[in-house]
Amino acid sequence: LVALSYIQPGSVHAQLVVDEVVAVVGSKIILQSDIEKQYVQYIAQGAEANELTRCLILDQLLLQKLLLNQADLDSITVSEAKVDGELDRRMRFYIKQIGSEEKLEEYFHTTIRELKAELRDMIREQLVVQNMQSTITKDVTATPGNVREFFESIYPDSLPYIDAELEVA
Repeated sequence: LVALSYIQPGSVHAQLVVDEVVAVVGSKIILQSDIEKQYVQYIAQGAEANELTRCLILDQLLLQKLLLNQADLDSITVSEAKVDGELDRRMRFYIKQIGSEEKLEEYFHTTIRELKAELRDMIREQLVVQNMQSTITKDVTATPGNVREFFESIYPDSLPYIDAELEVA
């Protein structure tokens, strides 16, 4: 996404990047701002600030979008009451972590109401992802030993080659 900066008469039009698409999974997109929002939340929770954290966030967002795409296909949803409960729990945690509502608003440069509005969709997606994960794994009874035995019993030449599809721009 690109926006034009202030244009003075007789000047060259300069472009300023406002946000950019980092990845697309199905019909879901991941924006650079999504990564930055999650990064700020991790820091607010006391995590260490480094570039590896952003990579891990992107990895989590990619997995989340894959599961959301499947949840859409399987019609998996969550109730608004569950979203509200989780949103309230997180807000209490953030306030306790930072010290007060005023400090929280100052830290995120927004009001509590606006912060809740921003977090609502993200929390809904996370809850849908949790439901999708539990749906996928509900009948799984394999132990780590079972998995190890299975893969040790297969000849390396017998493992199928799985193509990966990537688009790099």
